[in-house]
Formats: sequence, structure tokens, C-alpha cells
Amino acid sequence: MKLSNYYLHGLQNPDLLKIILEKGLLSRNELIKEAKDIFSSSKDFINNEGTNGFNDICVCTYKSLSYYLFSLPNISLLIDKNDNYQIEKGGLDGEYLIKNKIPKENIKALALRLPDTSRYNKRIYEYISTIKNNLTIISKYKIVNIENSKEISTKELAKLLEYLKIKKSINILIEGPIFSGKKEIINVLSKDYKIYEKEVTNKETFIKRYKDEIRNDNIVIYKNSLIAYKNLFTKEEWLNILTELNIKERDLINNYDVNIHLYSMANKYKNIYTKMPKAVNDICREDKRIDNIWKNNNNYYSVYAKDSINNKIEEVLEILNEYI
Repeated sequence: MKLSNYYLHGLQNPDLLKIILEKGLLSRNELIKEAKDIFSSSKDFINNEGTNGFNDICVCTYKSLSYYLFSLPNISLLIDKNDNYQIEKGGLDGEYLIKNKIPKENIKALALRLPDTSRYNKRIYEYISTIKNNLTIISKYKIVNIENSKEISTKELAKLLEYLKIKKSINILIEGPIFSGKKEIINVLSKDYKIYEKEVTNKETFIKRYKDEIRNDNIVIYKNSLIAYKNLFTKEEWLNILTELNIKERDLINNYDVNIHLYSMANKYKNIYTKMPKAVNDICREDKRIDNIWKNNNNYYSVYAKDSINNKIEEVLEILNEYI
């Protein structure tokens, strides 16, 4: 199935999937006229700007900027390119606005992504739950992999749904130098989550910590990454440990589901701490070291110094809410 032959409409509110597949997709103007009679909740449709755009139905072309922003992360409808649509170009690359409606007959297939299901992730769990909850109507359509256009088999779909049985195993890493609020934030999180407290001092405790991370079947917060303990060992000892565990250094970096870097106050107010330049420079170097390790990871978050520690705690909790 060639996805470039279709328009795509990413459902930012997947709870509306069933009713859209049963009744078709209406523009805002059509919704205002017909929502009370056709849809179960006019409020959901008329007030939810993310559903169909503002006044029109937003669709996009395959692998355009709009595709990467709105279709790839979501369940997408594949819509045939019909001359009957009142259509005009939108403001983003690959975005088009349909003025009237898309009948259900013009929705030809559904496009799904097959995410990494090796570990628990809240967003993936919710995504797959939506698929399961709408499986009866979804199964009436051809289902394709949005990333490679290949049809998703019944076996592949069943395997995807198996993910809902996975244990909520999440490794959370929170790092930061002194004056970063790390101690205060860890204290707040310790009320609800397990904090890993075992120290790494030698090869045996390093290996024990690594195995604990791999076996984790809960939500665990780590105050330091394993890679931070590299300087405990000589180069030869370090290579021997990696060999014994049959891993690469990159595996240690990828072992966390979310990495939060708490920047130090000293980094933000460097000009104030003029009487202790060496200490400030050391702190800034530590911030830079952490950033250099994690900056290319998709699940890396930088939380910069705030005027209040409570604001910093609130930002950390907002990040964790995306995963837990």
C-alpha cells in the first residue's frame, strides 16, 4: 500500500476513533450543525480543537513536516484523495484543510506504528490500549505500518496487544551536581517511589547494580547512572566488566526510560559566585559532562535552575507524569 497516494489524519484524541469510523469525519462547521444528532458528545467534538483543527479537517501528505508532527505519533486514518473535497493548502509543509466532510467510505485504511515494547512506557501503553478498546471496528480495515507502508498481520497485531500484560517496569535516572536541588527532589519522590540506595564501590557491586536494573519490575529512581562509575576502574578493568556482562558502553546509557538532568544554581548565577570560581567551574563542568552523555537520547530532559525549588519539583513531576 503506497501511503503517498493518500491523505493522513492523525487522531490526537484517539477516544473518538470508533465514532469517526462509524460516522465519518466532519469539519468544525459541519460538527456545529450536526453534532447533537450524529455524535455521542457534541462537547467533545466542538470544544476539542485538537480533533479536527479549528474550522476544517486537517490532513497531511506522507513524510511531510505535518506527517512527522501529527500522524506518526498517533493512530492515523488513510483517506483517498477525492476531487469532491473542498480543499486548500494549510500553513505547514504537507498540510491541507478540508472544508466540509470526509465520509466513512473515503477512509480506506488505518496506519499504526509498532513501538518498542520491550519495557513499560505510559504513552505506549495508552496507545496500545486505544487499539485494543477499538479492536472490533479497527479489524474491519486494512492496517498498515505507518513507517514502512507494509500491512500489519493479525499475528503482529496480537503480539502488540500482549504488551498490555507487561509489568510497569521503569528505570528513572535523576542526575545533577550540588546546588541543583537533587536532594530535595529525591526526598519528595521517595514518598511515592522506590529510590535505589545501594552504593557502587567495586566490580561486584557494579555488576549487582547492573543486574538489578535489568531485572527491575517496578518504578525505580536512580540517583547516579552506571556510566558515572567508570572512573572507579582502570581502562582494562572497565573493558573486562563490559566483556563479562556481554554489553557495550552504550547499553549502560540506554538502560534508563527517562533521564532528568537537574542543572545547578551555580550554572545560572555564575556571576554571583565570584568568591569561589574553582568550585563554580567544577560544578559547571559536571553539568556539561552529564549533558554530553545524555543529550542525544530522546528521553533526556534538562531542568534548569528556577527561582523556587518548588517550581523545579513541579517540572520534574510533569515530566514523570508522561511516563508513569
